[in-house]
Amino acid sequence: MLKFIPVIPLLFLLFTMLNGCNSSEPDVAANTKEQTPSPSVVTTANGTAVQTPTAAPTPAEIAVGCSQPVASEQTKNLFRFRQDGKWGYFQADGTTVIPPKYDYATDFSDELATVYINNKLQLINVRGDIVVERDGNKENVGPFHNGMAILSTGIWMTYMNTKGEQVLNQVTKEAALLQDFYEGMALVELFSGKSGYINVNGEWIVPPVYEKGTYFSLGMAAVKKEGKWGFIAKDGSMKIPFQYEDAASFQECLASVKDTGGFGFIDLEGRVVIPTQFEFAESFSNGLALVRQDGKYGFILPNGEIKLPITMAFATSFKEGLSFAEQNGRYGFINQDGNWVIEPQYDYSTLSEFRGGLAIVQKNGVWTYIDRSGKIVRETEALDSI
Repeated sequence: MLKFIPVIPLLFLLFTMLNGCNSSEPDVAANTKEQTPSPSVVTTANGTAVQTPTAAPTPAEIAVGCSQPVASEQTKNLFRFRQDGKWGYFQADGTTVIPPKYDYATDFSDELATVYINNKLQLINVRGDIVVERDGNKENVGPFHNGMAILSTGIWMTYMNTKGEQVLNQVTKEAALLQDFYEGMALVELFSGKSGYINVNGEWIVPPVYEKGTYFSLGMAAVKKEGKWGFIAKDGSMKIPFQYEDAASFQECLASVKDTGGFGFIDLEGRVVIPTQFEFAESFSNGLALVRQDGKYGFILPNGEIKLPITMAFATSFKEGLSFAEQNGRYGFINQDGNWVIEPQYDYSTLSEFRGGLAIVQKNGVWTYIDRSGKIVRETEALDSI
């Protein structure tokens, strides 16, 4: 007999990943001459000479008055695992808290997780108590942010609150794409292709006049208009002109941007802090930004100084002080000094990053949770496919 396997959660997960890629990968092009009237010439990571502002703010100046944005990582109250095709949860020491009985289960966020059992969708708390139950297996609830989660019915999308109530239906009925709420605002992309921002009451605070957008962070969001990206405030006023080919939300007080020279970083005033010179640059995380040059990866500091040489075959952004990196076709974890903390011995997996003190790794087809010393905490069946 075939086991019940909800298809919608996997489709929704893929959609969310693509949505996240669209909203976080930089889109950028800046005229640094207009922003920096006193340039000096420096040699970049690829050996070419570019202009950089002599009056660029120092990392200490950048941090003054700049609070950190809310992390977008899901809360790891408990960790999910699979056994005999069923899903359950355990705590960080490996002890089972909720036995494996669900047909599918998601990570916890805001102390709630979505599970599927007997053709029911349930929201459960960390004790396994049912908080909300809905009929059918064709709905999916994304992670909660600011007390709201994206609800997908397989036909349309809207929002759900922590009580399980569908909300903001009036505005979302015209939506082709929704983003989570950050700083009380969420991006809504209409079927017309235009995007704007609503508040938690479903009111348009920034009218849908943009082509694309990112989430709000530090009071600003990157938006695209007439093919160029810039930054707006929560009232819709322009903060940084539309001049970039790509742009990402601010993280750790800097935003990754791209122009014809490549990717670089600007501060909250739009000043170029790190010249555009890289093939790709992810947002800052744990004080370092992952960059790529000539197909190789490395890390830079907020002042543009190269912290770890751009020579690695592959690496991910630092999470909880560790990066998932490659050496000779195997993967392990390095610290911020570039030293191997957990030797490269694992297969590649998109799930391999530390959250809540544990990471999921795969080795020779076996999936395990490991702690920061590399010790196996718990084995699990594959979590990226069912």
